[in-house]
Amino acid sequence: MRRGRSLSFVLFACAGLAAQAAASCADSPPSAQATLDASTDPDVVVLPPQPDADASHACTADEWCAVALPPSPMSLNGIWGSGPADVWIVGSPDVTLHWDGSALTTGKVGTRQTLFGVWGSGPKDVWAFSAGNAMWHSDGYSSGDAGWSFFDGDAGGWPGSIAAMGGSGADDVWAVGAFMGQVGAPPVWHCDGWNSGVPKWQFVATSAAVPPEPEPFSFDAIWGNPESGLWIVGMGGKTRVGRKSKGTIVWKAVNSGTSMDLNAVWGVAGGDVWAAGAGGTMRRFVRGLDGEYQAAGVEFPTDATIFGMTGFAADDVWAVGSGGTVVHWNGQAWSLVSMDGDAHADGGGPDDLFSIWGSSPDDLWAVGRNTLLHKGSAALPRKSP
Repeated sequence: MRRGRSLSFVLFACAGLAAQAAASCADSPPSAQATLDASTDPDVVVLPPQPDADASHACTADEWCAVALPPSPMSLNGIWGSGPADVWIVGSPDVTLHWDGSALTTGKVGTRQTLFGVWGSGPKDVWAFSAGNAMWHSDGYSSGDAGWSFFDGDAGGWPGSIAAMGGSGADDVWAVGAFMGQVGAPPVWHCDGWNSGVPKWQFVATSAAVPPEPEPFSFDAIWGNPESGLWIVGMGGKTRVGRKSKGTIVWKAVNSGTSMDLNAVWGVAGGDVWAAGAGGTMRRFVRGLDGEYQAAGVEFPTDATIFGMTGFAADDVWAVGSGGTVVHWNGQAWSLVSMDGDAHADGGGPDDLFSIWGSSPDDLWAVGRNTLLHKGSAALPRKSP
């Protein structure tokens, strides 16, 4: 199933959508709600700092907490950060949020398109993209402004529909998305950076044919690092791994053992790689002594569709998905994480979670419809039930 997108954060030397589910937080006073200073730009909302961590309504470091958002409805679709004091979130309608370690600020990029995802190689190289073929770039957040620059794919050689981005650095950027045969749009692309607003996108052939050809499949997620290779997953369980050889990327198909759509991928450098997707599909790719990967099934506690994954170690992997699902791998088994009802959008039931990212086990974020969740000790404004 394609939810419209699946962003897996790639940290290729590289680094996915979320709904709403969260956790043990008590009531907070009106002062903790989003406030708009009438003297400032009406498109910018600054959320006040979290109250004293000792207050009865404060969240604790070991629980998930719903963070206060502006009152207008929004879907938060993607999240990425360069560190605990530089976290970027995008969504619809045309909304961006930035956490600088002390304040959460919202803004706009000036488009009618839904912002589908965000990725960066570092604090001075941040990309946001729509579900179409438009993208934006920021040289970093400064003085309350991201300074977004716009790139129109129709005018610059990027004809595809973007689902996810990743890369190993500012000069090694990858994008995957939908195969659009009617317009001849391949699903995998690469460029050597923003290039002053004119990224030189080139399509990448991932087939084993000689010469290689673009494949007629849609890919939804990307992740990698030098030890594990560059992984892309997508429609019908299609899984490809690219490794550098003599200055080029050589691609190989990996049998995922499933025909279900895969929406998210994440792994440990040189170790296991996980891919997840529709209907609670979770595949574990184990690396053999010969360096090749083989897929193995694993018991999974839900049939919810997974949209995003991230992790910090072989025994600390997280995934989020439909119905507010949050699951955790502790090195032995996957388990569902319980969320309190006060984290649900509009006080109702859990909604889909679309993306998850963290800088450390003490700084973990998940986003979805009208929902921003955080797990960790950062002082954030808590959402009222």
